[in-house]
Amino acid sequence: MTEVDQDSCSIWLRASTAHQDTGAQYDALIQEAARRGLTVVRVFDVTASGFHGQQEHELSKLVDGLQRREYSKVLCWAIDRLTRQGVSETLQAVNRIGRAGGTLISLQEPWIETSGELRDLLVAIVGWVANFESRRRSERIKSGLARRRAAGLPVGRLKGAKDKNPRKVSGYYLHHGR
Repeated sequence: MTEVDQDSCSIWLRASTAHQDTGAQYDALIQEAARRGLTVVRVFDVTASGFHGQQEHELSKLVDGLQRREYSKVLCWAIDRLTRQGVSETLQAVNRIGRAGGTLISLQEPWIETSGELRDLLVAIVGWVANFESRRRSERIKSGLARRRAAGLPVGRLKGAKDKNPRKVSGYYLHHGR
């Protein structure tokens, strides 16, 4: 097995929908890589729901790259960019990176670079909060749609409306298994 360059890293970006942009995450992570003297060798720019696990395919690619020793570090904006499915899924994602020989670096949670039971507890709390926040947002949206339906107001895209911005196809391929 070849020796991995300890100064190489990948960047993990995730937006939940095509209407969101990962530009701010990217800019901050590129700056952090430069500050740490890291060479970015791969960027994962994922458009997928972290709540429904649609990012899993790309996360597996990220772990495969660590196992092939293409890079040794993974930079992300925050742990909830990996998944929003809950405590066990968050712990599993973080541990997969570690078992593959990688170091996870999170701009929002610098404590992730430590080890031990306290780190595991904090990861679990972040996973719970991310999942709770996603469920609450979903409940608010469903409630708002139900209120509009009850009031006889239109729900969804207006007839004849078109997208103003072209959609990314990466989330479509990921969702439809291509």
